[in-house]
Amino acid sequence: MIIDNPLAPGYTKQPDIHWSLAKVHIPPNLMPNFASNPRYGNILPGFCMEIAVKNESIPTLLDTDVPCYFAPTAATRCWIGVKLLINESGNGNHRWYAAQVDRNRDPTTNSF
Repeated sequence: MIIDNPLAPGYTKQPDIHWSLAKVHIPPNLMPNFASNPRYGNILPGFCMEIAVKNESIPTLLDTDVPCYFAPTAATRCWIGVKLLINESGNGNHRWYAAQVDRNRDPTTNSF
């Protein structure tokens, strides 16, 4: 398995959807402020989404996944998780749960 965007050491989970800034849009003097993937050199995702249908519970999304998305080695600044609760009875009454987590900016260092 190739891990394109490592979130935390030893963690193999990948975001379902992620967005990163393109290097061409960042002035060279600001590049050191953005974490990059050591394998490819691209900027790590800053906005990630995780969508769970059957393989993860709400506690797994919040208690296991969120800490990895916001590990010191990850560059995630905003994460949205969605858990779909499919009603198997066939009546079409499905439910969903969504959560958003943002990385706090440190005003003393002007960094995340």
